[in-house]
Amino acid sequence: MTIHKPQQVEAINKLCFALKKTSKILSTDRVVIDFETKCELDLKKVGAYVYSEHESCDVLMMSYSLTGKPENTKLWFPDSKPPMGLFTLLASGTKLVALNSYFEYCIWKHVCVPKYDWPDIELTDILDVADKCKALALPSGLEEAAEVTQVDHKKNPAGKKLIKLFCMPNKHGEFNQPEYYPLEWENFCDYCVDDTNAELALDKLLPDLSPIEQEIAWLTDRMNWRGIYIDKTACKAAEKLGAQLRKIYNKQAADMAQGAFEKCTQREKVKVWLMENGLPLPDMQGKTIDVVLRRDDVPIKCRKMLELYKITGATAIAKFTKVQVMIAKDGRIHELLNYHKARTGRWGGKGFQIHNLMRPVLPKHTDYEEVLQIIKTGSLEKLEELATRLSLEDKVYQIKKAKEIAKLRDIYYVHADTKWWHANPMQVLTSCLRAIISVALDKQMRCADYSAIEARVLLWQAGDEKALDIFRRGEDIYLDMASSIYNIPLRMLNKESDERPLGKETILGAGYGMGHVKFRTRCDEVAGIKISEDLAQRSIRTYRNRFPKVTQLWRELEKAAIKAVRFPSLATKYNGIKFKVKRYGKMPILMCRLPSGHTLGYPYPKVIIGEDNYGKEVPKLTYQGYDSYTNQWTTLDTYGGKLCENVVQAIARDLMAFGMLLLDITGYNLIMTVHDETVSEDDEEFGSLEEFETLLCTLPGWGSTLPITSEGWTGVRYRK
Repeated sequence: MTIHKPQQVEAINKLCFALKKTSKILSTDRVVIDFETKCELDLKKVGAYVYSEHESCDVLMMSYSLTGKPENTKLWFPDSKPPMGLFTLLASGTKLVALNSYFEYCIWKHVCVPKYDWPDIELTDILDVADKCKALALPSGLEEAAEVTQVDHKKNPAGKKLIKLFCMPNKHGEFNQPEYYPLEWENFCDYCVDDTNAELALDKLLPDLSPIEQEIAWLTDRMNWRGIYIDKTACKAAEKLGAQLRKIYNKQAADMAQGAFEKCTQREKVKVWLMENGLPLPDMQGKTIDVVLRRDDVPIKCRKMLELYKITGATAIAKFTKVQVMIAKDGRIHELLNYHKARTGRWGGKGFQIHNLMRPVLPKHTDYEEVLQIIKTGSLEKLEELATRLSLEDKVYQIKKAKEIAKLRDIYYVHADTKWWHANPMQVLTSCLRAIISVALDKQMRCADYSAIEARVLLWQAGDEKALDIFRRGEDIYLDMASSIYNIPLRMLNKESDERPLGKETILGAGYGMGHVKFRTRCDEVAGIKISEDLAQRSIRTYRNRFPKVTQLWRELEKAAIKAVRFPSLATKYNGIKFKVKRYGKMPILMCRLPSGHTLGYPYPKVIIGEDNYGKEVPKLTYQGYDSYTNQWTTLDTYGGKLCENVVQAIARDLMAFGMLLLDITGYNLIMTVHDETVSEDDEEFGSLEEFETLLCTLPGWGSTLPITSEGWTGVRYRK
C-alpha cells in the first residue's frame, strides 16, 4: 500500500476536484470558430504567439456556428458589428471549439481583445478538435482528418491559393485588397465557412477526451503560453562565431581538395573526392558519416575531410539563427510542445524542437556559465583556448578514471585505450544549445528526470516482480545486465565502466522483440557502440533468458489484439491491457485500453496472413497511420514487440502526466517536458526540489506498486 505525504494528498484532492469540474465542462454547449488572418510574418517560421502579437497581424474574418448546424454557420468581419450572440453564449458557460485551437486563442487574446474590445477568455474556455484526432492516432490536419474519418464535410482544397492571395504580403510587401479580387474573396469566405463545418463534423463524430486527458491538453497549452526564456545575447554571439568557424573549416577542406570543390555543402563533389581518395560512400547522410568515422580503416586524409564535412554541415548550429525569429516581445519562445503527438500520448516538439537538441559532447565537468560568457565576448581566439583547456582537463579526468577501473579489476592499465574529448570549437557552440534556455530575473529552474522509467514499466506490466526487486534494492539494472552479458561480477563494475553502455542499450532495445542484427545496428548508429555479431546475439539471448515474462507479454498482447480484430464484438485482455474495436461513423478503430483508462488507437485494423521470419504462414495485424520514414498516411503492420513498446511508453507517459498535473495544481509553473524530464520556472522562494520530485513521482492508484524514482537539479540554465 502506498503511503502519501501531506503535500501529495493535498495535490491529489485538488486534482480530483478539478477533474469533476472538467467533466462538467465537457458536457456543456460549444461553438466552433475559425479565424482567417493576415500578417507580414511567416506563421510557420515564427509560431502563433509571435505572429499574433505583431503589429501587422489582423483578422480578415471569423466563421462560427452558434447552433451546431452547418446551414447556420455565420461570418464576422472586422468592419461589422461585434458578434454579440457569441459573447452572450460565452458568458453563459458555452465553450469555444477550434482545430489547433492555440492559434485561435492567440488571435483572440492578442488581436481581438485589444483591437476590437472583445471579452477576454482563458485557455480552459476553448477545446481543440485536433487533440481529439491525435488521441485516436488520426491526422490532426483538417484536410487529412476529414478524408480519413470520412465525414460528409471536407476541407476546401482551393484554400492554399486563397491564403497566399489574401493572408500574406504580395511581392510589393502589401496585402491584396478584397475589392480588387471580388470572386476570389467570395471563394475565400466560402472556404472559411467550409473549414468551420468540417471542424463541426469532426467534433460531433469523435469522442471527447477523458477529463484527465483534457487536463493534460490544457496543461500543454499553459506550458506553451508560458514559454521558455532565451539568452538572446548568447544566441547572436554563437551564430556569429559559428559563421566564422564554418568559413575557416570550408577553406581547410577546399585547400585539401585542391580545387575539387569550394565548400563542404557541395555534397556530390565531396563524395567524388572521397571516392577518388579511396573511400567510396553510398551517401553523405549524417548517420553514414558517423558510422564511417568509427571505422579503423579510413585513410587519414579522408577521415580529416569527413570531420570537416561534419563540422561545417552541423545543423545544430543553425538553431542559433532559427531560435531568434521565434523570440516574442517578452524574451521567450512559446508553443514548444505538441500534445499527444505520438500514438502513445507522448509530447512532440514544435518550432525550436527541444526534443531533438544535440546531446552535449563537452566533458562532464564543464561549467556552461563560463562557456557562455566566453562565447558572448565574440572572440574566436578565446573560444579556441577554452576548447583546448577543456580537452586537457578531460584527458586528465579520463586517464584517472581508467586507472581506477583497472585497479578495481586488478588488470594492467593501457594508456592507448583511454579516450577523451578532443578540442573542437564548433562542438563547444553546439553543446550550448540547451544552456541558452534560461530563466527570468529572480526565477529558478527545476528539472527532474525519471530513472529508467521504461525498463521499470515494462517489467511491471510483464508482472516480473523478481526483476523489479533490482530497482527496489536501488541497484543499477544497466550494470546488472552488463554483468550477465560479459560474465563479470557485479562488484567489479560501476557507472563509469565501459561495459555499462551495452548493458543500457540491451535493456532499452531488447525489451520490444528486437533481433540481434537490428540490435547491432542500433548500438552502432544510436549509441556509437561497435560490437561483434556474436556479442549482439549474446546480448539478446541474455535478455530473453533473464526476463521470460517480457517475451510472454509480446506474444499475449499480439494474440489479444488479433483476436479483438477478428471478432469485433469481443473485448480481449491480458495483464490489464484491453483491446476492443469501436466504430466512429464509417471508421473502425482498434482501441487499446491501459490500466490508467487512457486508450491508444489503431485506425482501420485488419488481420492478414503473412510469413514470419522462418517462412511460416501466420496472422498479422495491420492498421492505418503515418509512416515514420515517408510521413505519408498508409497501411502499416505491427507485432507483439511493437504493441508492447506502445503500451509501455504510453503507461510511462501517463505516470509522468499525472505527476505533472499534481505539480501544476500545486503552483509550479511548468514550462516544458523533454522525453522523461519535467521542467518548471518558479520564484526563487517557491517550493523545493524535494517537493518537486515527490509530486512528480506520486503514483496513481492503478500504478501504486511501481518502483519509480527521479533525479533532479535546480539552476538558472537548462542542461542535460
